[in-house]
Amino acid sequence: MNIQPYQIFFTLGFFYGICGVIVWPLYVLGLIVYPSVIHMSLMICGFLLCFMLGFFLTALPKFSGSSPAKAWEIALALLGSLWPVAALLTRFSFLQTSNVATLFL
Repeated sequence: MNIQPYQIFFTLGFFYGICGVIVWPLYVLGLIVYPSVIHMSLMICGFLLCFMLGFFLTALPKFSGSSPAKAWEIALALLGSLWPVAALLTRFSFLQTSNVATLFL
């Protein structure tokens, strides 16, 4: 079985998706405030971004016949996909700039 290093993006995206959904029961139980920004960050900046990165890093080299992504490109994409975690830890102070930076990977 050939395991590609960018398959981590699908696992990370699944984790973001689960976390993005879990915030709603926590809100209903009164444990957190209205989670609209948290939900948006986890689902769009985490879940969607990770699945897009995983798909494009898998499909583009095969469709175009080019070489697979290099290790530094995968590391840079992985770093970009971890920005929602950093944004949650720093209370969204640099969330918008991280989104823009990740789009240019």
